[in-house]
Amino acid sequence: MTKKIIPGIIILTGLFLVAIYALILTRETSMIMNYKDSGVIQSEVSFHGDSAIVFVKIDTADYVTRPVPAVGDTLYKIEDSLASRILFRDNFYTPQPPGTIKVISFISGTDTIAATMQTSRAKTGEVILFLVLTLFRLLTAFAYIGLGFWALAKRPDSGGVRALVLFSFSMAALMAFFINLGLDNYTTLKIPFRDALSTIMSTFGMLFGTFWLNLQLLFPEPKKFIKERPALTYILIYVPTLTLFILARIFSSDTIAYLLVPLGIGQISLGFVLLAREGARTKNPLIKRQVRLVSWGSGIGLGYFLLMILSGIFFKDHLKDLSEVFIISVVLTLFTTLLMSPLSFAYAFGRYRLLEVEGRVRRTTRYLAVFVLILLGLLVVIYFVNSALVTVFGTGSNLPVIIIALLLVIGFATIQGKIKSSIDRWIYPERSRLRNMLQDFLGNALFSSDRNTFWKELQHRLKQTLNVDIICPVLQAAEGGTYTVYGGDITPFTDKSDFINEVSKNPRRPVMRDEVIAADIVSITDPEKDWFEQNKIAVVLPMATRAELKGFLAIGYKAENRDFEPADFEILQLLTSQVAMADENMRLLEDNVEKKRLEGEMQIARQVQEGMLPHDLPETPGLEVAARSLFCYEVAGDYYDIARVDDDRTVLAIGDVSGKGAGAALLMSNLQASFRTTVEMDIPLTRMVTGMNELIYRNSQPDQFITFFVCIYDRSSRRLTYVNAGHNPPYLFGRDGRIEELTDGGILLGAAPGMSYQMGQKQLQPDDCLFLFTDGLSEAWSEQDEMYGEQRIVEFLKKHCTESSASILTGLEADVKEFIGTKPLLDDFTVIVARVDG
Repeated sequence: MTKKIIPGIIILTGLFLVAIYALILTRETSMIMNYKDSGVIQSEVSFHGDSAIVFVKIDTADYVTRPVPAVGDTLYKIEDSLASRILFRDNFYTPQPPGTIKVISFISGTDTIAATMQTSRAKTGEVILFLVLTLFRLLTAFAYIGLGFWALAKRPDSGGVRALVLFSFSMAALMAFFINLGLDNYTTLKIPFRDALSTIMSTFGMLFGTFWLNLQLLFPEPKKFIKERPALTYILIYVPTLTLFILARIFSSDTIAYLLVPLGIGQISLGFVLLAREGARTKNPLIKRQVRLVSWGSGIGLGYFLLMILSGIFFKDHLKDLSEVFIISVVLTLFTTLLMSPLSFAYAFGRYRLLEVEGRVRRTTRYLAVFVLILLGLLVVIYFVNSALVTVFGTGSNLPVIIIALLLVIGFATIQGKIKSSIDRWIYPERSRLRNMLQDFLGNALFSSDRNTFWKELQHRLKQTLNVDIICPVLQAAEGGTYTVYGGDITPFTDKSDFINEVSKNPRRPVMRDEVIAADIVSITDPEKDWFEQNKIAVVLPMATRAELKGFLAIGYKAENRDFEPADFEILQLLTSQVAMADENMRLLEDNVEKKRLEGEMQIARQVQEGMLPHDLPETPGLEVAARSLFCYEVAGDYYDIARVDDDRTVLAIGDVSGKGAGAALLMSNLQASFRTTVEMDIPLTRMVTGMNELIYRNSQPDQFITFFVCIYDRSSRRLTYVNAGHNPPYLFGRDGRIEELTDGGILLGAAPGMSYQMGQKQLQPDDCLFLFTDGLSEAWSEQDEMYGEQRIVEFLKKHCTESSASILTGLEADVKEFIGTKPLLDDFTVIVARVDG
């Protein structure tokens, strides 16, 4: 029951805060809008008691008549009534049209002088400052409220989370009535029970120190004391604060109420002591990072906040003399620093990106410190310049001061950058030196061509820089999909891995392995976890070029159980793209060298293959033969051969190896050797083809085969015998106009062992034309994606079959090139034309 009641009360408290802030936002927005359209004065006064009103700032534009009051003069009357705080407010700090005239009297020395004041429209800059201040306060408050709801939703049963929610809500409550714009009279919207709500919110807000101490006893893990004596711990935490509150209310004593300030400071300080002690004692790197992040993120804002509270108590009178713009700027800076606290807690409880956020918080702190130092320096310089002008020339002319201020502002950015760099070198001298060393190495590596040396040198330098033992480059395999250790084994990571997808989202962000697992950001498989454990990996550094992940550097733990620092993270972030770019350049150089080597080898292979083809055709008794072979790659899978058996017989052969390129060329050379051997043996064609099928089957892969056609022409008998092993049927054009396809034979070579083949025969006549071709001819494609096709071959041969073999071949090649246009051949193209002599 208690588990449900406590979260319910916390949720109602948060919703109550949201409702209050909605009212405050509405009320203050109406105030500012009314103020913008009202007539106001720019002169300022200070109230001493109920009736003494002293001018502290004079703007002559407020006065219609002269003389005007001087600083230190006392306001005596407004219209015909004696001046008072209430009368001044009702006349000058209420909605009224610009240009309203007010007659006043003021005392200067012993004289009472009358003057006429006229209101003017509020300055745009002031209105903007009020709006910005309201929005920043709202943003800060809702950041704390949002943190509370988010943490409660994440882990509603955690005592540490409940303590965080109470602290967050108390900070939000404190913001509600912490700043008064002084524009209460400019709105007609009244918040019901405003005084009561203010009391409740301020009381709850003043408990922020108590809630902070409670939180640090439970964050990031419950301390031993609170686990062993919970009741006593909570009594010691809450009873002193509640007692002082009750006594202050009973006796209406400001003195007792002021005791809450040192008590709150003590509780805040003790909380930070506990936080530092936890960070020093724990051996868990993840907890160390959580503690450091909260210490930096909350320490700056809370320290600044406490400083402002103390200033308001001890320097109350001096603060009255400060300009509104200065005060508002200080408050805006406060809200900015306070925003770091909910941000740091959100990441600390989420346990993800801790080092990255801590680094940003530290950088922001340094930027603010440098900015404040330079700003103070500018103010001091301008003050002394103005004083010197008054002393030397007796005047405080603004022109020289403005010129000097402009010159100083021009150099502001340069000065800021140099001071920041000097501070970085002073605070992190070793990190600066190592960063420069790595940058020099990477700068030289971009022009290196030795990939092995690069990785070895990078591993060596990173081990020295980060004080780690393991640097493991993991690169995406060339074929994609898997990731492999450079020069080593395949890892369990793939393109489909959730971890790889998470790393790819921001390839410039190093990833702490323990944070990914603790935060349950992604699902890491057991093999991936085992790989991390076996290799003792702490950090994963993505490597990407053009936002495309190329791999990652797996970095081990630091020596002596030390944890990584934000400065380490900054160095690693410098490495991400540069390492990937250097490796990519070297890989491209390697590929280029390898490509050139392969091109050289392929050129040699082409020369060898071309040497296998009979460019100088032998004598072919009784036949007029022409042949041509065009390669679509450096080497081809097409084959043709012409051999003379004896004085009367000539063998013609044509083949097409499956596939293209080097593999097909090698198998083709095997075919050529087998063909030449069997031709010399002068055996029947069926035995020749059967033997070649067995040889090809034994010496090729299962997916490799050859289409083959071989024929023997006998001049004495004009008889053609042939075997077609799965090849495109050659055409036989008779002088009488007949067209025949030569199809007798069997299946293609190398498909299966033990195959038998049939032999076909044809009786030829003078001027008959035999046309052999590979499918690269019929399957040539045009730019319009139209195939040349066998019908075009037949039509062409019908028109030109009476021409010489060489003329037919030349004309056909020209016709095909005209047909395909600029589109390249997609397959090898081989043709043999043989005409029977008359």
